Parts: sequence; structure tokens; C-alpha cells
Amino acid sequence: QTLPESCELWLDSAHNADASKALATAIEHWDQQERRNTFYVVAMMRTKDIAGFIEPIKRVAFQLVAVPVPDEDTSHKPANINKVSLDMGIPAYEKQDIFTAISFLSNCQGIEKARVVICGSIYFCGAILKLNQELIN
Repeated sequence: QTLPESCELWLDSAHNADASKALATAIEHWDQQERRNTFYVVAMMRTKDIAGFIEPIKRVAFQLVAVPVPDEDTSHKPANINKVSLDMGIPAYEKQDIFTAISFLSNCQGIEKARVVICGSIYFCGAILKLNQELIN
């Protein structure tokens, strides 16, 4: 499944607290122009602080889906990201990969005209770009 055409899809390499703060500030600015629910798909490496990353985005997060970084044994388990997100008050879910995450989001309430932000790891962003190229070819 795919996201509704009315959705915005963003890929951002934010992977630490400072980048997460900048991302949240940008989303707040966009929301001043046009309010949209913001859904996050997050994957992170184990060397990164989950709480430090999630804290700034919680104020603009409608929902979060945690996934592993593809082909990376040193990524956080989605369950860990999910727990921190839930503890911070963000409705959160875990999925096995980006495909099941997008399929899940495509059926969520509030997804019409939403913003979907894929972030949390430079490795994750690289994997998404590679998958996108493979799908194009």
C-alpha cells in the first residue's frame, strides 16, 4: 500500500537531539502555514540517545512508528524506540520494516493530508534512498 496522495513525505537525516530540535522547529513553522498531522517513522543506531531524540519532536508528533535500520545489527530495536515514545506520551507502534510501516500508516486515522517524516539515522536515510532507487529501476 501507499500513502494517500494528499500526504507530504519527508526524508530527514536528523539523528541526534540538536537535529531533532531543528526538525521540530521547522515542523512548527510549517504548521503555522498549514496545520497537518505529523507521523514519524523512526529508526536509530544504538549509539544514539532515543530519549534525547524523541523529546524535541514529541510536541509536534501525532504518531510514531519505530522500525529497525535495514541491514544494521547495531540499530536500536523498534521496541526500545516504541517504549520511549509511549513513555513520552506519543502514540507509538513498532513494525518490522519501512514497507510495513508505510502500509500501517496508510490505514491510520488522521493520515489524510498528513505529513510523514522518515528520520532518526543517516544510515536509515541512506537505506531509504537505496530502496527508492531500486524501486525506480
